[in-house]
Amino acid sequence: MRSDDSVRPGAVVTGGASGIGLAVARRLAATGHEVLVLDADTDAIAAASGGPPEDSAAPGTVSFREVDVRDSRRVRAVVDEAMSGMTRPHLLCACAGIKPPVDIATLDEAGWDVVFDVNVRGAFFAVQGALPHLSATGGSVVLLGSASAHGDHENPLYGASKAAVIGLARSLAAAAVDTGVRVNVVVPGFTRTGMTRGMSPERLAAAARRGVGGRVNEPEDVAAAIAWLAGEEAATVSGAVLHVGTAAGIPARFGPLASAVGESPDAYSA
Repeated sequence: MRSDDSVRPGAVVTGGASGIGLAVARRLAATGHEVLVLDADTDAIAAASGGPPEDSAAPGTVSFREVDVRDSRRVRAVVDEAMSGMTRPHLLCACAGIKPPVDIATLDEAGWDVVFDVNVRGAFFAVQGALPHLSATGGSVVLLGSASAHGDHENPLYGASKAAVIGLARSLAAAAVDTGVRVNVVVPGFTRTGMTRGMSPERLAAAARRGVGGRVNEPEDVAAAIAWLAGEEAATVSGAVLHVGTAAGIPARFGPLASAVGESPDAYSA
């Protein structure tokens, strides 16, 4: 990002109405960003739109728009339109993701497609809409990976999609190097989001024992890493895979999510 304190930087966050994405949006607003959140979950948008009372003091803004990232043309067009209206487009952060339960013996093409459509294709077309604007301002892209990319015995489909996100980020970083746009990926370990709400204390304790620092991530931990990658201190960092709360190479080895969560398997999550 090229420094200009007189101009408010702009950011688009997909999947930003809850969990890690919402933490990212609020952190950016707290540092003066004009943030547009895109999300398909209308209930989450309604819950997040008011924000906590302290948000009213933020120097930046957060606004919300209902967009399903599976609609490639729409997400590309909305990102393009949004960044066209920003004085200084600074960041695209792709947080939209789903992790529906999967039985590999019965998984069909539609089940496969919806996960890759959200987790990988949606990220790519959001980037496509953002790149011309970010290249004009020296902005950056951050994609959200997962420790499941290292191997997920519970959900191989999700693990494969998140491995694809890491490959996509590295490839985009190489492709965009001449444009001045940096592309990085953050890989959260076990993070306390809507997906983990309702899990047993025993399972959370097991996750904490495997986490860096002996605890699970809070969404704000991941948001801090994303904000750093988007900031001046990381101005020469691109193609990085930054692990937060998990050591690189540790696969996800916890009990089944579907039996513990009691949420829609299509709920957007990290």
